[in-house]
Amino acid sequence: MTLTFSATDALSGVAAIEYKLNQGAWTTVPAGQPVVVSTVCDYVVSYRSTDAAGNVDKERSTTVSISADITPALKAPNKAKPGRRQGRGQGRPAAVDPPPRWGRRPSPPAGATATRPRRSSSR
Repeated sequence: MTLTFSATDALSGVAAIEYKLNQGAWTTVPAGQPVVVSTVCDYVVSYRSTDAAGNVDKERSTTVSISADITPALKAPNKAKPGRRQGRGQGRPAAVDPPPRWGRRPSPPAGATATRPRRSSSR
């Protein structure tokens, strides 16, 4: 998560912006500089600014949460090692189209010719 702080002071200008996470120490950060927080946790982010005349603004805070990604990872298909026989479930495509069916006796596709074996008539 990225936090970005800004402050304005029309009279003397902003001298510093500070923030702290939970009960940590105050840290000064330049206006607009991103602060990256990546540890899974609930945070109380407190912040304040000081103007060029030395006046410290009141402390403000907000609560943010970083949660673990619970999206299941997709498992890559197994691949056989080179030089080894492919076993069950290894190196097979995810889906295979079944062979075409033309009825009881196979017929050629349209436009193709075929000869059928003849039965011998010797009984």
